[in-house]
Amino acid sequence: MRNLNNVETFILVVETNSFTRAAKVRGISRAAVSKQVRQLEDDLGVVLLMRSTREIVITTEGQIVYDGCRQIIDSVTEVEAVLSGLKDEPAGLLSVVSGPVFTNKYIIPYLAEFIERYPKIHLKLDLRHLMPNMIEEKVDVVVGVYGVAPPDAIQRSVIQTRRIMCASPTYLKKIGPPKKTADLLKHSLIIHPIHPNDSSIILKGGKQLNYMPAIIINDQLAIKRCALNDMGIAYIQYHVVEQELKDGTLVEVLQDYMEKKDSISIFLYYLQRRYLHSKIRVFIDFIVNNIERQKNR
Repeated sequence: MRNLNNVETFILVVETNSFTRAAKVRGISRAAVSKQVRQLEDDLGVVLLMRSTREIVITTEGQIVYDGCRQIIDSVTEVEAVLSGLKDEPAGLLSVVSGPVFTNKYIIPYLAEFIERYPKIHLKLDLRHLMPNMIEEKVDVVVGVYGVAPPDAIQRSVIQTRRIMCASPTYLKKIGPPKKTADLLKHSLIIHPIHPNDSSIILKGGKQLNYMPAIIINDQLAIKRCALNDMGIAYIQYHVVEQELKDGTLVEVLQDYMEKKDSISIFLYYLQRRYLHSKIRVFIDFIVNNIERQKNR
């Protein structure tokens, strides 16, 4: 099976279910297509297709050859595309799904630089909270979202963070800062619904505290805004409010009851390929570099 040309012709006949249609795609005669398939059968010593005047039926041996050769052709096509990408400037449509928080902190502030550096990349940026079907939706990169990635995806941890509770100084002055978890009964709690249930807080050691929140919002940026507007105590990931904690517009509370170590990973995902397309590689480098820039601010 050294003649790849014969293999490609056989695959086309199977996928079009027609010698005539395969001939049109290949730009050769129907007789030439039939000859190439026969040569492949002779090389392998098996019958691949049962022919009649009305239909073509693939044999058991033919199905085995088709499945294996389809993978080979796909791999060759992928290698050619990647080599082209390595030689040429990164280009083409780059489909990215990113969480709103991650996008606004690690992508948007630096996006103009990326577009200027790689003008041939056309970026499709989809902000959502949950994991897409990367294969069906043809997504190249996913970062900062919740959910289970496809089994053939590369999962790379890019940020370690933790859950905290925080509020504005004005709110805490008005209600009084909580000293123990029981004090939360006097407070308005603002929470994200993706936790184990809509009324649970995860404390140090994995212990859960059940508490009915005043506000449930499925966006951490909105939760932060509510806290900044003096509306209550936000139960939120540290990296979302890191800058506000530094400048004092938000204050962490109940630190002794919360997990001190970075216990939550935020992942970047991309489908596993033997050769990574240059447009995906440069975007991953862009993301990782932006995270380091934020750390050093």
